[in-house]
Amino acid sequence: MTPKKYLSNKKISQQAISISPALKDWIKRHVNVMHEKLPHDVRYKSVSAFYCYVMENVLNILEKGKTLDDFSKVIDSEIDEIYDQFGFKAIVPFHEMVAKMNRYTDIDIFSMLNFILTVRKYYTQNMDPHHLEALKLSLERLKTVWFSNKMLKDAHLEFYTKKDIKYPSIIFEYSAKKGYRNLHFENCKFNAAIIALMGAEIIDFIYSDKDIYARYDLTPTDLFYKKELALKERKKLVDSNLRFMINFNRIINDETYYLWSKMAEDNDAIIHFINNKARERWVDIIENDLKEFGEDGTFLLSLLKYFEHLHWIRIENETDLIFQIRLSKEKNKEDYDFLLNHLSKYANITQENGRFYLEETLT
Repeated sequence: MTPKKYLSNKKISQQAISISPALKDWIKRHVNVMHEKLPHDVRYKSVSAFYCYVMENVLNILEKGKTLDDFSKVIDSEIDEIYDQFGFKAIVPFHEMVAKMNRYTDIDIFSMLNFILTVRKYYTQNMDPHHLEALKLSLERLKTVWFSNKMLKDAHLEFYTKKDIKYPSIIFEYSAKKGYRNLHFENCKFNAAIIALMGAEIIDFIYSDKDIYARYDLTPTDLFYKKELALKERKKLVDSNLRFMINFNRIINDETYYLWSKMAEDNDAIIHFINNKARERWVDIIENDLKEFGEDGTFLLSLLKYFEHLHWIRIENETDLIFQIRLSKEKNKEDYDFLLNHLSKYANITQENGRFYLEETLT
């Protein structure tokens, strides 16, 4: 490292440098914002003062053996605080497995509203929507966290303007390292929600499972330029953006249980077994676990819940074991008869006004 020459520190020399208009504007806006926040901080009293402080401290850091590449690895305190407040240390392979089960689960923004609004505030607090280059700074700061958790491969943001289009087009590319397919997809869903809360709409989405790569083609909406939260409008935009990730075109081209989990939410769909052996095999598996791991006195209710999950019945009273049969006696006669015959092994069954009552005789 070149040693420092001990010359005068008085600021009388000038150094002309060439920078892009975007970088010049970025620096000026940053200095102005920080000067308003900290009016007595000499580092922000002018652009020149800011330059001097930054350059001197960078050189001090380099003199200690650090390199310019080390700056990209530094997590700034604001970002660290956001993720420290809402995050936790996790075993990535375990959460990769958990994320697999939730791959096509919708994001309920109201259940995580505090976190989402905190992240949105981070993006928008110093951003002029008419000067989108500031978004790149926000992304670069977030990338330090993403790189630190060893999942991110790269992230990139670009803007394109055309004279005949009201708002600019935005392209956001995001890729993860191999082995994080499901966590990457969860992050894609989360990014889609944040994009919507900021007021941008996804107009196209390219995703590669093989390369663990995603590309969002975005366009700002009027919400992008509004300071008001307008949460209902932004929620509609969240739902619209998420449809690019969570839709039946993706689901039916993935593993079977994703489709079944969606259909399980529809009470008008029922589980029907191809043959009697399969139906009896599953009842035996369920009953063995109910007897081994269930609490005393809960066997019948748990058995009813199994049939309710198949959408064969609807439990009306768990205490008195009252239920209605949802199966059609004509169209589903075999399952209908099997249900009553099997329950009668453990309880007396009475019927009144379409409701069935169980009186336990054997546990």
